[in-house]
Amino acid sequence: MKRKNLILLFIFALVAAAQLAAPGRMIYNSLMAEQSGAEYKFRIAPRDPVDFLRGRYLRLNIQPETAKTGKDYNPMQSGGSLYAVLEVDENGYAAVTHVTATPPEGQNYVRVLKAGRYWGGEDEVSIDFPFSRYYMNEDKAQAAEVWLDRYAEGKDVYLVVRVHNGYAAVMGLYVDGKTIEELIGSAY
Repeated sequence: MKRKNLILLFIFALVAAAQLAAPGRMIYNSLMAEQSGAEYKFRIAPRDPVDFLRGRYLRLNIQPETAKTGKDYNPMQSGGSLYAVLEVDENGYAAVTHVTATPPEGQNYVRVLKAGRYWGGEDEVSIDFPFSRYYMNEDKAQAAEVWLDRYAEGKDVYLVVRVHNGYAAVMGLYVDGKTIEELIGSAY
């Protein structure tokens, strides 16, 4: 009986460790991206929906929305994940050089979802970035949306994201170099 209890305890400990390993790995990847990832500024166009399960957030249209395909891209592949290879353009913003079906070696990349085929060119595809939502204090999300609707036209609005080994961490939403939280605090 004692041996059986010892085996059950060992199995329980193994299952518990496995259950803690998955979120632990996610937290580790996020922290690594935040601390040592390459920083990119993505141009955005905001919208503000309400998700009753997740609270208030700003829905962001991350630019670019399309990307050229790499050599290993299969146009018959429907949906699924692709890897967007990133670089910084001449204006200091993130640019996608191309997307591939496998993680590229020695280049900064982020995992994206194939949104569909882009009909503007044979070798382009529409993509969705994993950081298209900007969560903020529930009381300030609506004020941020109103502020962006009224005052953001003609301003430099961008999302700062750090990328490390395909994982991304959102650092902040900026308007002309100030965080949206700073602008909302000074406006309201």
